[in-house]
Amino acid sequence: MIETCEESGSFDLPAYLDELSEVLGTPDLVVVMDSGAGDYERLWVTTSLRGLIGGTLRVGVSKEGVHSGMAGGIIPSSFRIARSIISRIEDEKTGQILLPELSTNISDEIQNEAQGIADVLGENVWTDFPTLEGVEPQTPGLSEIVLSGNWRPSLSVTGVDGMPSLKDAGNVLRTHTF
Repeated sequence: MIETCEESGSFDLPAYLDELSEVLGTPDLVVVMDSGAGDYERLWVTTSLRGLIGGTLRVGVSKEGVHSGMAGGIIPSSFRIARSIISRIEDEKTGQILLPELSTNISDEIQNEAQGIADVLGENVWTDFPTLEGVEPQTPGLSEIVLSGNWRPSLSVTGVDGMPSLKDAGNVLRTHTF
C-alpha cells in the first residue's frame, strides 16, 4: 500500500486500512519515505515521527470594528487574548511547550542517538536552514538541537486570518483574530 497525502494528515488512509485490514493483517514493517535525511552520504533510519495537532483559534470581541482611540483600553484586544491563550501552550521567551501531555520521555538511548547524529552532521543540524544572519537556534548544543527538532514538541502558527495588511490597517480594534 502506498499512501501519498503529502502533509495532509492522511485523510484517506484510515478508510483504506479498514477496507484492506484482512489482507494487510499486522505489518512487520512500515516504510516512510518522507521523513528527511541528515545528508546524502549515508542511509538514515527514522525511528519516530512527531505528531500533529491542528486547530483553529478564533477570538471575537465585538460585532463591528471600533476606533481604537475610543475603545482601546475598554474593549479587550482580540489579538492580546489570542496571544495570551497561545502563551498558555508555549513559553513565548523560550519556545518550550508548557503542556506536559505533549512531551515524551527522552531516554538515554535516544539522547545517545541524538549525540551520534550531532557528531556526524555537526553545525549542519541547524545551519542547513535558511536563517537570516544573526539568527541562532533556540536550543544550545548540537545534540539538543537534534532532540528539539525530532523529539520535543513545538508550536507553529501556519496561517492567520482577520489581520489586515499594513496598507489596509487603520486605528480600529478588530472584531476578531483567527
